[in-house]
Amino acid sequence: MVVYVTDKKDGLQVEDAPNSLRTIAPYIEITLYGLNAAGQSFYEISFRRKMDDQIVQRVVPASLLLSDREIIGFLVNNGFANIPLKEDEKALCNYLRESGNNANKGLFASKLGWLEDKFATEQKLPFVYVTPDKQYGASKSDLQIRFVQSDEQYNQSMEVNGSLADWKNNVGKYIKYSPLMTLGVCMAFGAIAMKPCGIESYIVHIFGTTSKGKSNIELVAQSIFRKATKNTLPSWDITPIGLMDKCRAFADSIFILDEVTKFPDVPSKLQQMIYRATNGSGKITSFAYAKSVNRVDLSWVIPILSSGEKSISQILEEGNVKLLAGRGVRCFEIVAKRHPEYFNFTSLPKCFKKSVQLAKFLETNASKYYGTPAREFLRKFLKKTEERIALIKSQMHKFYEQQNLEEGDVKGRIADRFAFLEAVGLLAIKFKILPMKKSLLKEHIRLLCSEVLAQHKTDEELCQEGIKMLKKALRKATLVKVKQKGKTFTDDEKMAFGYLIMRDKEPSRHFLAVRKGSFDAVFESQHQADVVTRYLKKIGLLTHRQVDFVDFDNRPQFHCLNLDKLRKEGLYK
Repeated sequence: MVVYVTDKKDGLQVEDAPNSLRTIAPYIEITLYGLNAAGQSFYEISFRRKMDDQIVQRVVPASLLLSDREIIGFLVNNGFANIPLKEDEKALCNYLRESGNNANKGLFASKLGWLEDKFATEQKLPFVYVTPDKQYGASKSDLQIRFVQSDEQYNQSMEVNGSLADWKNNVGKYIKYSPLMTLGVCMAFGAIAMKPCGIESYIVHIFGTTSKGKSNIELVAQSIFRKATKNTLPSWDITPIGLMDKCRAFADSIFILDEVTKFPDVPSKLQQMIYRATNGSGKITSFAYAKSVNRVDLSWVIPILSSGEKSISQILEEGNVKLLAGRGVRCFEIVAKRHPEYFNFTSLPKCFKKSVQLAKFLETNASKYYGTPAREFLRKFLKKTEERIALIKSQMHKFYEQQNLEEGDVKGRIADRFAFLEAVGLLAIKFKILPMKKSLLKEHIRLLCSEVLAQHKTDEELCQEGIKMLKKALRKATLVKVKQKGKTFTDDEKMAFGYLIMRDKEPSRHFLAVRKGSFDAVFESQHQADVVTRYLKKIGLLTHRQVDFVDFDNRPQFHCLNLDKLRKEGLYK
């Protein structure tokens, strides 16, 4: 009978005769066995790599245990020294199989961030955040959690370089000079707390001509989680499937999309992509295909920091895309330039005479010191999770009161994200991670919030403006009178704005019929058109139906406007 002897210095040995030991492999052992988030069995092995003599860990599908050839092939492909003797290969494979069956149970998460709800429920782990090398939060003593990255996933590990003090001294202490940089950093910290606090995904788009510091803002925000260099910033040159994959890969951390003018498709698709990213779930047409490419669970909670020389609204308007109201409460647009001389900075520290010097300094240091702020925030946030969540919600409530805002309406939904970012930023200051005064952070976040809110109007304001637009359109509109059913129309008449329907001799029976598409085109957005339509229906001025008095091949839908009430409201003479 073969007896296995393991020693970290000599490696795995076998005793196939009394007092006869021979080494069959350098140091190798099973360290963990468990399931990934898709329910597949995995095991983790540690071994000494031949090329640099370092101990490395690799996560391997448990199915490889069934084949000696696949086990040895996997080890060799990962730098393990090949074993010259067939009997030694067999002994090693038997050892790995036996060790795997006896190893401690574990759970391999298929993505970084918060552990999936179903597994957290099964294991009774309410708050667990997974990083490549460890987990943060509650865990059973006999359960270890690891992140396993498959070939189909992006390499977006939470890298770390330098200490927290290095980041604070070389990056963090300069954030206070830029409101937009403050916002970006709060977005990064906020990514960790979004899911526990019930905050929905959103996009902040910073726009302005080149050399205004947009990339600098993105690099500093990215340094909270991972290495920040310009070639590590994902761009808007991305397909819908690529966007879904990256949103899932960057879930529960900040996701950056650089330069929107690189978007490869038509503007209407851009609006669809914004909805898709902020909805927090992807489209799956075939479960079998989704499983084969590891897209079974396409869901995420994520803040997206976007940039570009143009605003997204401008791109959509240039493409004649009807602006949807939902985009306004998901995507916030802010001008990059904050000062005529300092660009995205509002002031400079004494040691820098020009903003370009500070920008270059931050760009260099963001590539040197990164990753530690997110891990420290995680550690402290999960030390007293429920207490931290309650503190954030309490601070958000104060934000609403002090800004005289109401939760729920359009402006309230927009302010919700800014209230959350302020609360998270104050928590980062409390944790001594963000070196900044609380009063200045509040000033920066509330200034940017007020700028975004100024771009939006309440439904009541939209309705009032919309009625004025409708009155102007009716005054200039080309109308065609219809006195009898089945009248033949010329092509020009078919393109007319509206049809004055003369149903009989009683004026009260007369009405104005306007095709829905023509009616909606009067207004600045589809949301405004819908608001005005609801108001006119409520006061009995508008009904929506087909009009059989107008002979059209495609039977379009019409808004029918009561002429008497139109005149009483002063909308039509």
